[in-house]
Amino acid sequence: MPTSEAMSLATSDCTVCMRAAVSCSALTLLDSAGGLWRVDFTTGELIEVTPAGCAEGGRAISFDPVNSRFIVTADERVYAVDLTGNSCTDLSTVNVGSGPQIHLPMAVAWDSERDRVLVADRYIEAVIAIDPVSLERSRVSDGFVGTGPGMSNPDGLAIDSAMQRALVLKVQFDDVCDEDLLGELYAVDLATGARTVLDTQLADHPTGVAWDADAERVFVVSYKTEYDDRHRVEIIDLKTGEHELISS
Repeated sequence: MPTSEAMSLATSDCTVCMRAAVSCSALTLLDSAGGLWRVDFTTGELIEVTPAGCAEGGRAISFDPVNSRFIVTADERVYAVDLTGNSCTDLSTVNVGSGPQIHLPMAVAWDSERDRVLVADRYIEAVIAIDPVSLERSRVSDGFVGTGPGMSNPDGLAIDSAMQRALVLKVQFDDVCDEDLLGELYAVDLATGARTVLDTQLADHPTGVAWDADAERVFVVSYKTEYDDRHRVEIIDLKTGEHELISS
């Protein structure tokens, strides 16, 4: 059974935290071991639906509506899971695909305008695109592509299709406390890779981001620590810059 610390929430339009996805009438959860769990909205039943050979640690999950499948990340691996066919297919590993190698994919999102997978890799400090057909990987934004502030420790990712940008949660590491502490929100132009700071006043220990296109606002989730046992969800209005804590 997955724990609350191992789960989070996502939809085909946005991603909250990192480890769940919504498709049709069910919620699919990804636990920290790479297991997939289906939650039926009608009955509330929780059933493990992990296809054989798929589980390999769980980093992030998103939904690919074009191919009706889930995109899951693990260390040095991105793969697609077809729950209907009870199978999984590697999209990127050390031996699968070409282009810059993915190492620590902390967040994943489906770019519906370009029909591709986007991954935020914390190790190489980059947003990488994967072509789901050719399996070619390309740099979207990093130290080589795009202008603006550096892409250190990207930890959350959401797509704003209307503005053709990725919203990237950048985490600052606290050397004194030896843990993630402060967060900043960046916009990444999906055409040029240019990076722009949107917000630097996020709650401590941020871990996930989601985009509400209708209200033009961002949801940011922060996790609990040994010093503070509260999970937090805050809303940032990008039009006004105002913050609102809605859960803690």
